[in-house]
Amino acid sequence: MGIYKVKDRQGRRRYVVSKYWPNGSGRLRRYAPNYRSAQALQTRVESSILDGAWKQFKEELAGGNRTIWTVRSFYERFFEEYCKPRLRSLRRYTLSFKSLNAMLGNIPLKEFQRKDLHRYVASRKGQVQPATVNRDIAALSKLFSYALECGEIDAHPLVRFPKLKEPKKVFRPLAVQQLRDLVEAVDNPYMQAMIAVIGETGIRKGEALSLTWSRVDLGRRMLWVEFTKDDEPREIPLSKYAARYLAGWFAT
Repeated sequence: MGIYKVKDRQGRRRYVVSKYWPNGSGRLRRYAPNYRSAQALQTRVESSILDGAWKQFKEELAGGNRTIWTVRSFYERFFEEYCKPRLRSLRRYTLSFKSLNAMLGNIPLKEFQRKDLHRYVASRKGQVQPATVNRDIAALSKLFSYALECGEIDAHPLVRFPKLKEPKKVFRPLAVQQLRDLVEAVDNPYMQAMIAVIGETGIRKGEALSLTWSRVDLGRRMLWVEFTKDDEPREIPLSKYAARYLAGWFAT
């Protein structure tokens, strides 16, 4: 008994929580969308048995007192079970749902309609940039995807929901000399090295901030980026210019 993997009729691997109720009252066997959810359910079952409240919890699981999830209450579950284990940055979801819950938080998941989100979009349109509204739409859509995966709703209400048109940004990269003029204008050796490395290699700010001297080989003019966006470590050559500023900072 416990948690184990099975394949459903579509061949998908799923987690099953299996546990016998006390006094020969039958056996619980329930699917969970992921291992974290399975662990959470197993903990709740075992706690209910220890507390002597297992009969009520058994009825709840059977549908007698099924939880009526609202957008706000399910967001708390979504944040703990989906966002925290899978996302590095939680700030985007936190900001989006601060606004979403203020207007839509009390709507039950099963009663949510597309017109509810259209109303939200209309109210936010004049207050923030289209890109911000689009991130809110994506965040709410992800919540409903997880609710569908968990079996809490029967259909996704936001499939192909239209996003706002975002103005195209004109990207003008710095010329080599412009970048080097910028480096020269900075007084702090650390910032000089940081700007030189980012500008010459094209690595992201987060990747640069995670660098340590153990991942830099000035002799071979190479650096290793471990914490990349796609979780694939990579080796990047350093230009003589970037290596010179790194060596200068190391010597200070």
